[in-house]
Amino acid sequence: MTKLAFKYFWPFTILFFFGEFSLGQANVCSNAASIFYNGAFNIAFSDKKGTDLDEAYPSLRGKISDNQIWCSYLATEDGELNFSANLPGRLIQMVIFKEEINDICGEISSGLAEIERLQLEPRETLGLSQNVEDGKLYTLRIKEGKKIHVVFFAADGVTDQLKLNWNFQPNRTGSVDKKIIDFREDDFTPSIHIKLLDKQTKREIIGRLSIDGYKKIAAQYIGSDFYFSIGRKCKLSLNAEVEGYFFHDILVEVPGTQNKEFIIELERATSGKSIQLEEIQFNRGTSEITESSFPKLKRLMDFLILNSDLEIEIQGHVHAKGENKREYDKLSEARAKRVMIYLIKNGIDKHRLAIVGYGNTKPVFPDATFSHEEQANRRVEILVK
Repeated sequence: MTKLAFKYFWPFTILFFFGEFSLGQANVCSNAASIFYNGAFNIAFSDKKGTDLDEAYPSLRGKISDNQIWCSYLATEDGELNFSANLPGRLIQMVIFKEEINDICGEISSGLAEIERLQLEPRETLGLSQNVEDGKLYTLRIKEGKKIHVVFFAADGVTDQLKLNWNFQPNRTGSVDKKIIDFREDDFTPSIHIKLLDKQTKREIIGRLSIDGYKKIAAQYIGSDFYFSIGRKCKLSLNAEVEGYFFHDILVEVPGTQNKEFIIELERATSGKSIQLEEIQFNRGTSEITESSFPKLKRLMDFLILNSDLEIEIQGHVHAKGENKREYDKLSEARAKRVMIYLIKNGIDKHRLAIVGYGNTKPVFPDATFSHEEQANRRVEILVK
């Protein structure tokens, strides 16, 4: 088994704005659709105003539209990227930005990120290929740990789905069924071991792990087993996601005085399975989503892009004591609809989404007495259809 190591620092703050979901220069990059694996993806243009690149990149002035789709990709190994993007019956353009240091969003905003590929001649199909023809440009070589942003442009008013076939080929031979990320400094400092497992089979699976809470190791990693030296007591936020599985987030306590193992079991996202999203919360008595909920909505959006063949039912719930009332049903449905609107505005096909409101008929805490229990009752769940 080959021992591989990968580390990527997340250098920018994710900002989300609720209401009309308008995106400006500061936040469009961080709200890009994240692509983690090869596959076919469908992402819709939303006809909302995208970022204005004219100031940072004068060469683009007057040549691109505000109707944009942003896609983010992080190379986990050295390799070569090719892809095909098609918007049937419509014309699109493309710009690819490549990270120079470790802050691609800041680099794009300041005009420092290099434009690696540029296709401003409108085409119905474009992309990267070894065969340069019919709107295709040369493939792009990307070093391990480097990030790119691919931006697609369509005419104002277009809300059609972009069909994207993504194919990144690593420069390696043989197969890898286990990937170890090892950043232990020595044999004496206490360490932690984080393992990703299939919940049903208990077998290790390779996925993406994001760590926060301890500055020294706060980053994103790709692997199945992760080792880090941590010589002090702390709390870590661990966020894991694997293609074909529900994402899973946990908060763990690290003693700092002894070795500790944390196992994250991920469940396959198959028909009939559901996930409860407690972090998507609402202000009391309204369908207004709280500001703290938008990172989790972004996670849900990435999950649906990563698993583009899934259709889901968004289930809304409220906290209210006593018998269920029609007003509770309407409120819970309005909450589910708010989530659906966010997803549609950010490129998810509306035909993949259904909503239902359950009122107060399915509380997590039937006899809630604390505020966090009440908040857990006014929640959203996602059911795979």
